[in-house]
Amino acid sequence: MLEAAASACNDKGEIAIVTSTVPKLFLVPATKGHGEVKFLITDLLKATANVGAQGLHFTHFGFLQGRVPEEEISVVLDEILSLRISLTLQRIVFDIDVRAERRLYNLMRPKR
Repeated sequence: MLEAAASACNDKGEIAIVTSTVPKLFLVPATKGHGEVKFLITDLLKATANVGAQGLHFTHFGFLQGRVPEEEISVVLDEILSLRISLTLQRIVFDIDVRAERRLYNLMRPKR
């Protein structure tokens, strides 16, 4: 079932919610450096609000292959931290490949 949901998510290029799991599973299509990152993160945050999710474990960048997609990560962080969308989330866990940990922290620093 999860394999079919992931394939459909990637084929359609939109967020999918698997409601038969506990906790609910939010699938995000692979961007591979392309695609509408801002649209997808906004759609994801709206989806979590629609179901009243209180926590989000963000694993999209947990297993990076090759270059670190800093631009994508910056867009994701900006949307999460901007509070442009009314959220029900009380906790966000952002997994990132250990090899990119320092870059993530640098992206989270305030811009001067």
